[in-house]
Amino acid sequence: MRTSMKACVLGVVLALCTVAANASGIDPSVIIRDPVGCPTDNCVPITGLTFSFQVPNAGFGVLHFLNSSGVTWTSLILTETGVAAANVTCSSDVFSCGVSAFGQNGAKIVLLATGGAVSGIPNGNSFEVVLGCVNSICWPERLQFEATANAVPEPATLALMMTGIGALVTRRKLRAKSAA
Repeated sequence: MRTSMKACVLGVVLALCTVAANASGIDPSVIIRDPVGCPTDNCVPITGLTFSFQVPNAGFGVLHFLNSSGVTWTSLILTETGVAAANVTCSSDVFSCGVSAFGQNGAKIVLLATGGAVSGIPNGNSFEVVLGCVNSICWPERLQFEATANAVPEPATLALMMTGIGALVTRRKLRAKSAA
């Protein structure tokens, strides 16, 4: 009986995730990743803890930056007011990532380094901001993003993010325990 209950709960969770993933079909994406280096020395140096950038005219693209601030960035918060948070997805290989509402029609993309494999962006390292499209729906051209590194996120956002990370760790432990 216990196995069938787990299967039922898993089915409900998968169904809800599928519905959520296909809810709008207008999810422009943001991907923050740590490249090997600056292609053709084409990185914009960031010397402080705040900077801004615009979406390219095409509504998508890869922007290259260099952390020249003198410190490792353990968090990065991107804000924009043009696409509602419910329509934005994010991912990163150097931060854990979450999206929350910012005003009526905006998004706050909160990226946090959690240690281990998710370590942030050290001083002197390059990184990319990839602005992508989903189902041919892209970011509004020339939309302005404001970025702040090493800012402390508000407690509710931090709690939500830590809950998600905790769930992932618990799932991994349970999977390892059942395999043993």
